[in-house]
Amino acid sequence: DKAKERLYKEEFYSGVMTVGEYKGKAVQEAKPLVRQLLIDNSEAIPYYEPEKRVVSRSGDDCVVCLTDQWFIAYGEPTWRKETERALSKLNCFSPEVRNQFEATLAWMQQWACSRSFGLGTRLPWDPQFLIESLSDSTIYMAFYTIAHLIDNPEDLTDQVFDYVYANGPLPEDTKITKERLDLMRREFTYWYPLDLRVSGKDLVPNHLTFFLYNHVALFDEEFWPRGVRANGHLLLNGQKMSKSTGNFMTMAEAIQKFGADATRIALADAGDGVEDANFVIDTADKAILRLYANLHSLRELYDNRNSLGKGEEETKNQDGFAEKAFLNEMNKLALKAILAYDQTNYREALHAALFGLHNARDAYRDMTQGKMSFSLLDRFARLSSVLLAPLCPHYADYIWRRVIGCPDGLFRSNHLELLESCQSVDETILQALDYVRDTSHAMRASMSRVPKARFGQVIVADDHPQWQREVFDLVGRVQSKDQLIKELAPLTAKYKQLPGVPKKIIPFAMEQYAKLGAMNTTTATAAKRQFDEFTVLTHVSGYLEATLGLERLSISKQSDCLDAQSSDDELRKRATQAEPLRPSVLFRE
Repeated sequence: DKAKERLYKEEFYSGVMTVGEYKGKAVQEAKPLVRQLLIDNSEAIPYYEPEKRVVSRSGDDCVVCLTDQWFIAYGEPTWRKETERALSKLNCFSPEVRNQFEATLAWMQQWACSRSFGLGTRLPWDPQFLIESLSDSTIYMAFYTIAHLIDNPEDLTDQVFDYVYANGPLPEDTKITKERLDLMRREFTYWYPLDLRVSGKDLVPNHLTFFLYNHVALFDEEFWPRGVRANGHLLLNGQKMSKSTGNFMTMAEAIQKFGADATRIALADAGDGVEDANFVIDTADKAILRLYANLHSLRELYDNRNSLGKGEEETKNQDGFAEKAFLNEMNKLALKAILAYDQTNYREALHAALFGLHNARDAYRDMTQGKMSFSLLDRFARLSSVLLAPLCPHYADYIWRRVIGCPDGLFRSNHLELLESCQSVDETILQALDYVRDTSHAMRASMSRVPKARFGQVIVADDHPQWQREVFDLVGRVQSKDQLIKELAPLTAKYKQLPGVPKKIIPFAMEQYAKLGAMNTTTATAAKRQFDEFTVLTHVSGYLEATLGLERLSISKQSDCLDAQSSDDELRKRATQAEPLRPSVLFRE
């Protein structure tokens, strides 16, 4: 079966007719022609059967019944070409969805759009039939734009719809006034084209494809859809929801149990993309605790604002490294959250706006050992409220009104200036911040070998050695990983006389490439040291001393430790091990 399926697929999409009347034509083009030829010559009759056994919910085998019904010719070449053009301009938000659309347009031909039983809208030209559900309502979003302006449905004629949706002539067969018709037209052109249609991924190969086809057929190009976001199904604690197993929760039950905002956080955290999203009860529970803890800390902040420094002067001089780092980290997280919202990646937005900003605030508190700037914390409170508003509207507005003290409320305030101020991000400061965190982590790991350490000394390398500078340049030039590996061979051979260097070159190069990819030299330079390690570590030495529990921590330069007059052999040995961005550390009891 697998071989047959693969062969038929290759034959249909890649095959070419080699004999007969349609010799030279592609199989997918010739197939309907051959079919019609056989029918016209009375050599075949139309025949339908299920692709496989179909069993109803009552347990009965289903049998195909050939009945009269209406079809829509979705595969018509001109129509399909225009729809493919509409798809090329469509934001699908993921390659999987685009690929599914393209595959559907490739195979879809006629689609039965009617049925003779059930609920639905009757076909206007053949009332004995109903429009089947997947074919129905493919352009209802256009109707939404004028629904609130309709008094009498009987006044809606074809001429009315042509006037509103297709800029047709003024209708003569309706009681709707020209003033109302013009208002309807303005409403439609204001809201259209629709920017985003969200639906299940299982509807891409049918309903959503009909949605594209019918918009192309009925509307001018300026009103074609701009975006379709498909999502997966919703799991509960990693399992499929099912009433029979008890793994089930309604929206009302979730809100009753967790409240609206914690439910929204858990839903946002359930996952982005077309994979099945996973609503985790523990995430909702922890969201309640996190929001409450943050509310409590912000109340304390504004109640004690006079006891904190203003911070303006601190951020203007070198002594304000922690303040500059916090400010730039907030700005970068804000930009990340905004971009995630634009891409409808709500999990990513949540992690930047909630977890990321809170972690940055906590790190700032630790680095300053509690001596924080009120102006920066006020900015944090405002920025986190604005960025969380789409996910936690009630909580964010409460913070804005009752804690920050803006009585007009979050949703009546202008946040443009605040968000625009986030555009300024100093990547050098953030690189230095990452360096501090990496150094702290490495020092903690190294301390495990000296459990009773009371004193520490950090030795900072003076500059990148020549071989590392050549690696940076190489990473900036190559276009692929294979090219990098190829060009590393002569570089390794060049330094074979230096003990220990050749075996470091390839791991170091791979590490830099993993960070930067095949980028240009300007970007690759970011991996180099763009800040003064000695100055940065000197500014945070008090923080490192406190977080590591040391009595004293000193910061030294490599050249000073290697001075000929130094008699400390252990210190000299550690100094030789220091590399740029990887300082050496010596602990003593």
